[in-house]
Amino acid sequence: CRKLGAERDSGGKIKLAYFCWPVSVDVDARKIVFAESGERMPIWERILVLHYLSAEPDVDPDPELIDFKHVPSGGFYYNAYRARTKVPLSRVFGRRPQLLLEAGRKLGGTPADYGDAAVRLCPFPQVPVIAVVHAGDDEFEPDASILYESTVSSYFCTEDIAVLGGQVAGRLVTEARKLDGL
Repeated sequence: CRKLGAERDSGGKIKLAYFCWPVSVDVDARKIVFAESGERMPIWERILVLHYLSAEPDVDPDPELIDFKHVPSGGFYYNAYRARTKVPLSRVFGRRPQLLLEAGRKLGGTPADYGDAAVRLCPFPQVPVIAVVHAGDDEFEPDASILYESTVSSYFCTEDIAVLGGQVAGRLVTEARKLDGL
């Protein structure tokens, strides 16, 4: 657990951070909840938590960043991945890149020095991601991407990385809508 940034509490529950929220995993009761509210996590996020906790990485953090296309078989899933991540991020943040920073802060993110705006998030303690937006203008359409440390495949399979990217994009878009009062 410790190598993954998780710990067991005195009651045997596993505690870890998911974005900026503490999560509690009760293996015996088969429950994964947001620790502060007791609210059950959405199914895809519960699956990611379980897969993350079952990882046995033997890697050190690596500052090299990669796009989804560079994870094993990422090119095969790329069109579906693009629809889940790049398209919504470009639509919401492409004309308002600073909104990405505001939305990212709500998820515990910090600014990163990429594109017109970028935010570094930690959906899992050992799996940071960087959401990047390139603003659109009169000549170019906006573009967005999510970058991963090259070690991401040590924690998740390609399908999980695709789901994780979708969760990152979805959480950022949700926070942007809240900030806009929608």
